[in-house]
Amino acid sequence: MVDREGRPILNGGQEQETYDTQDIVSFSRAWTGFTLRGKRANLETEDADNWVDPMTINPNWRDAFPKLDLLGGYVGDGYPLCADLPQQHFLKEGALYVREGAASAQGADWDGRASFASTDLTPSGVTLLTTAASVCGGGVCYVEVATTDLNTGGEDGEVELWVHGDAGTPPVRILKVRKWSYRAGTRFEWVPYTQDDVAEQAAFDASFAPGTTLRVHNTPTVGAIIDVLEHYTPAAGTDLHAALCAESSGACTFPSEVRLGADAGCPVSGDACAALEDVGTVKVVSGGTTEYYTYVRPACVRMAVFADGEAVLAKEQADDGAADTKQCASAALAVAGAACCRDDGAAGSLELFFKPPQCKVLGERMTHAAAAARCAGLQDAGGNPLVLCGAAGSSAFGSGWGGTCGKHQAAWLGESCALQVEVHDDGAVGLVAPGMTFDERLQSHEGLGNTFYPAWATGFPTAAGTDCTVGGADRVLCTVTVTSAPVYPTAGAVPGSASAVEGALRIGAFDPSALGGYTCATSCGAGDSVSVYTRGGFGVDSIVRVAVDATLGGGYKYYLNREDT
Repeated sequence: MVDREGRPILNGGQEQETYDTQDIVSFSRAWTGFTLRGKRANLETEDADNWVDPMTINPNWRDAFPKLDLLGGYVGDGYPLCADLPQQHFLKEGALYVREGAASAQGADWDGRASFASTDLTPSGVTLLTTAASVCGGGVCYVEVATTDLNTGGEDGEVELWVHGDAGTPPVRILKVRKWSYRAGTRFEWVPYTQDDVAEQAAFDASFAPGTTLRVHNTPTVGAIIDVLEHYTPAAGTDLHAALCAESSGACTFPSEVRLGADAGCPVSGDACAALEDVGTVKVVSGGTTEYYTYVRPACVRMAVFADGEAVLAKEQADDGAADTKQCASAALAVAGAACCRDDGAAGSLELFFKPPQCKVLGERMTHAAAAARCAGLQDAGGNPLVLCGAAGSSAFGSGWGGTCGKHQAAWLGESCALQVEVHDDGAVGLVAPGMTFDERLQSHEGLGNTFYPAWATGFPTAAGTDCTVGGADRVLCTVTVTSAPVYPTAGAVPGSASAVEGALRIGAFDPSALGGYTCATSCGAGDSVSVYTRGGFGVDSIVRVAVDATLGGGYKYYLNREDT
């Protein structure tokens, strides 16, 4: 190892090695997952391989663990945490959108998912005889149907029917009922699904007050509770639509790449953006033309070890069919959708409501807290809030569209999880998630799966102790606790040297002006080398800004005054 002048750096009179085998192993993981792109038009080749375009990355093949650098830290040091992304970061100045064209990155199967409604017989096909609770007594209402689309087969009989009642103001109530063909093909009697439950019958009587709009569906497995679930589509006239349209001479030009020059406003009403925590695909419609853009999230890092674990269930499409994968994820990350269930009170019994309006846009990702709130904002016929499905209800929704915000999308479960760290005798660690699915790419079972080398601060445990038990002949199994502490105790303790700050702070931060609530504590002029911003006092969430030398591109870098152990 040499210094900036090219002179060897000595340790006890001996030259220090620049890297060793452990470093080679760690860096090699950064090159995993690459594969050839698919063949495209205007590419002359005798086989199906594409040797012209740059390779792409298959996420399922890529190593997901941290990589060490050569300075005692990680390759991801200096990048902000994904959990700290600004609210509605997809509308912030500098947000990047890349045009995909007439189809989204997810493909035509998603883009054609304009409506999940299978058979919506209101208003043209159904005449409601009454929606007044005083008339719908005894848990029975009647509906006159001028079509045979309810699949009765021309015979009287009992089949499932779903009713969505919306009075125009929250709460929206969703009820699963039984349908009895009172007169085949024309008139149907509705009774509560659990007909013998007197309390539920009483609740049903009061569910649909006069003036409630009722919609009738008979195929809930395709999400027939709501009418439409689309990619996020900003309305014409909004800031985001204007930026992506880039109108010229009265027509959209749809640039191949758009970076917002200023914060885009979120419409007060009639737009889903106010409820969104993240966006993947944006659909832009102008006249008869539709173009799709992919939002490129700012570079950020996720902590491999965390203490706020919540289970997510991913319905992945494997080579041999759909496969359920339950993993432990940080609750603070917007990495999954919501699947809401009705708790009938019986132990371990949760009934899934297919596609209630807990998803605002197609493929929506949200944090665990947001998913739980979406479910709690819905009610069953008895006025009881829905809950995240949890392990008991996870088998109710399949790998297709039913129950989640997108096909094969992960969904938060109402089930907490706790990571453990398996420490091997060479300092390598593996992540163990009891009760989760074995997956060698991520979390695994004890004694199995992948390992990586962390940056140990003061050595690693090698024997049983307060937090560790013997896990095998060459390893110990330890519980995970995460402690955050400020690197600098006060704003006055922050040095005025940019290099000194960068040598001490490892976790990056976003521009405090994008986060909101921050004020300048010390030296925040344009020419200041080091500046400090605080929010509610100096501590772990304080941000230190350092000026970047003009020879290195200029501008500023931001760091959190925080160290996690």
